[in-house]
Amino acid sequence: MKFYQLMFSVVSMLGIATTTQANPNFQPDTVIEKPMYVFSAPGFDDNDEMEVFLYGEFSNTCGQVGPIEFEINHEKKVITLENKNYFYKGTACAQVINPYLKPKKLGMLKQGTYEIQIKTEKGKFQTMDTVHISKSLGPDKDDYTYAPVKSVEFEAGATPTITVKGVFPSDCMSMERVEVLQRKDQIIEVLPIVKFDENKSECLSKPTEFTEVADVKKAEKGKVLIHVRTMNGQSLSQVVDFN
Repeated sequence: MKFYQLMFSVVSMLGIATTTQANPNFQPDTVIEKPMYVFSAPGFDDNDEMEVFLYGEFSNTCGQVGPIEFEINHEKKVITLENKNYFYKGTACAQVINPYLKPKKLGMLKQGTYEIQIKTEKGKFQTMDTVHISKSLGPDKDDYTYAPVKSVEFEAGATPTITVKGVFPSDCMSMERVEVLQRKDQIIEVLPIVKFDENKSECLSKPTEFTEVADVKKAEKGKVLIHVRTMNGQSLSQVVDFN
């Protein structure tokens, strides 16, 4: 009896509830949901692979992220996204906020300004963001070589800071500077720019850890995407609260 009383107390504290009847094949329901935020960082050229991020929050632990489907109309400059998620019925769900951040690569886009439209639960499309694609001015994939960042930490305070950590693969590489750009509302871009030692006749494969801290100006209140560029063309991104 004590065991059942203990289990009931834990369930009560977590706010666990059972969802409606499960699918007879135990498959989750697929639902289309409008995310709370759509983030698209600026700075993409027509030789970059464009990336967007969808942020949302499940109301319990029975939600799970699903795929993002998209179409691009290059003539009208419109990107349409369908945010699909899974919902598991017939199981116990803790009633807690369960956030998610979903990245989606959209490929290389032609020069121009695109509307980003999201399909809502009612089947209509709503414009939630715009992104400008510039004409590339050279063959390089980026203006700079970025550091191989492995982790990002954000610390709030009177002067918020972002800490990037990683490992340089060569002893000819070091950090020249970390640029923090706030060119678009709700997005903080972090560019960890690498410097090469041109005086060395030979570079050795010598892993060297680095840690760099950069100050951040106050952003608008609400959810903000921290978008860190990395050496391999990917990014490390997270959503933080600015209050």
